[in-house]
Amino acid sequence: MTPPHIEFYTLAFSMDDETLQDSFDDPAAATDWLRRALAEPLPTEPGEARQHHTRIGTAARMLRRLDIAEEHLASALELAERHGRDEDAVFARIRLAHVLQWQGRFDEALVEFDRCIEESGRIGSLNARKYFAFQHAGKCHYDMGNWEIARSHFAMALRLRLASDADPELIASSSQALNAADACFTGKLAAQELDRLVPVVHNRIGDLPDHTELLVDLRRPLIDGVVPMSLVRAVHRCVPKLDLALESLVGDGWLLRRGDGVAITERSRDLLDDVSRRLDAAATELWGEPAEQLAMVEQVVDRAAGTSAGLVFDALAARRPAGPAAGRLLDRLSALRYHGADARAAAWQAEGLTAEGVRALRGSDPVRRRIEAATGRVAARPYRRIEPEQRVRLIAALHALPS
Repeated sequence: MTPPHIEFYTLAFSMDDETLQDSFDDPAAATDWLRRALAEPLPTEPGEARQHHTRIGTAARMLRRLDIAEEHLASALELAERHGRDEDAVFARIRLAHVLQWQGRFDEALVEFDRCIEESGRIGSLNARKYFAFQHAGKCHYDMGNWEIARSHFAMALRLRLASDADPELIASSSQALNAADACFTGKLAAQELDRLVPVVHNRIGDLPDHTELLVDLRRPLIDGVVPMSLVRAVHRCVPKLDLALESLVGDGWLLRRGDGVAITERSRDLLDDVSRRLDAAATELWGEPAEQLAMVEQVVDRAAGTSAGLVFDALAARRPAGPAAGRLLDRLSALRYHGADARAAAWQAEGLTAEGVRALRGSDPVRRRIEAATGRVAARPYRRIEPEQRVRLIAALHALPS
């Protein structure tokens, strides 16, 4: 039988493209290994004891047994500082900081990572391997939603690994992390452009009858037929007293109840046809014939099919209206904007919150920070499917559109 201290290094693991968190490919085998390792006596030799704690702590972290991980990696750091080399202490500190990060203790983790970056540059034997400190500090910033800082750290880790002729798997992991952070940063910039471009066009078609503004974003599905209430509620998840507004639309002859869904009347069909024409005209007046932007955004939307965390994006993206280029661009931008809204809703629902509960959170609240970071990772999915150079061109093209 393979000794546990050797068997540990045969446990395969992989890093998730979106979360950048590593996990065992066979959690059951890793759990069994951890159980047996915890039952082993602690070696008496300090170096072997440090390695024993390191293996247990690393396995426990990847199995999300974070209390066990913290206990053993803190012991490994203590032994490294008392009996090991300076570089042993740096690596031990990185591993412990990684656990603090996964526990959500980001400020504490960043202090430790920053110290490791500084010490890696100071310790001669570590200078060629300080990419470890940059890589793991980048992951902490990534978990926090600090996309630009994470991207900078991953880029540095990649440059250092390439320059030092590091293991190809290490180079690949830095490339993977850099791509993820760059996609998230692109998603953040794209969201800013979407929030700038879409509302300004919609604001040009005011003077709608009471509550009919609720039909505008649903106009494509409504014109096609019955729209399930699940989609209506997803589009208007932040609208207070939505049911009362819908009842008013039914009572005033704008909507019809159809089982667990709604449909439009001839009256509302005429209204929505007019709204579509006015939106096309307003977008054309602002943007002219944005052929370049339309082609780029259509590619992003098409490749993003099936990536949303909610119902709305796919329902809107599946419909490709005719009309002028500016109107079609507005339609695609609106769909992308709902990809972000779907992501945000999934993030706050995962925290057990409602839209009202999210609004009540302070900006510094750790829950809000988790929601923002989770939103950014999922909202980046459309941009993760295009090349980094295309991301740069996309943001520049959107930024060039007037508002």
